[in-house]
Amino acid sequence: MEETAENDVIADTPAEAPPKVEGEEEEFELFLVGKHSVAMSEEPYQPPGEFSIIRERIDLPRDKNRKDPSDGPMRFLLVGFDTEYQSLKPLYTNAEVTKKKTARYEVLSYQFFAKMDDFTTSGIVIPEPRRRISFVDFISYVIAKVTSAGAQIPPTIVLVGHFNKADFPAFDDRDQAFKKLVIIRNSLITLSYPIKIRIGFSDDANDFAEVNVHVRDTILLAPGGQRTLSAIGR
Repeated sequence: MEETAENDVIADTPAEAPPKVEGEEEEFELFLVGKHSVAMSEEPYQPPGEFSIIRERIDLPRDKNRKDPSDGPMRFLLVGFDTEYQSLKPLYTNAEVTKKKTARYEVLSYQFFAKMDDFTTSGIVIPEPRRRISFVDFISYVIAKVTSAGAQIPPTIVLVGHFNKADFPAFDDRDQAFKKLVIIRNSLITLSYPIKIRIGFSDDANDFAEVNVHVRDTILLAPGGQRTLSAIGR
């Protein structure tokens, strides 16, 4: 994603129009279904590798009704994410973007950096040309990388992007992801309810681990005229 002058808002916005998130008439699903093992390629033109979640390293949800001071503050895994993309055409008409829905860009990569206490790790996914990965598979990939690195994680994830309205359309299951989000000042976030993901570990419907994903956008932290990452960093 490119930036213009340091005080400008992000200029290289994707051509694709995001789905509407207000006034949805379809039935609201309580959770999304993820996989405990996903195949992802971390290098261009290389076969995908298998990334599996270590279930024992995901803590059980904390009892909200329990108020034991020894528990300490609620812990969460902080995950920054971003996408890189390029347009398939130099220009798109307004009709291609808003009416025909044929404006598309090619996703080059999905990347993340995870932090919890003193633990950090990162990862990158290179999709096949002209292909995209799903939001739930991306979250499963993140959890697999974190748990495989030896971390014991809480079931709460805070997923943070910068101007994430440019990144969520890059997921091929974006329609179901958008139903869980609200628009605040042109950013996509969760409010009262997180995105709940159930990660299945077998064909048994009751054999799953559950994580809650809270979505945030750092651009909402920035004052007007100072909305680039470099400005926020200073």
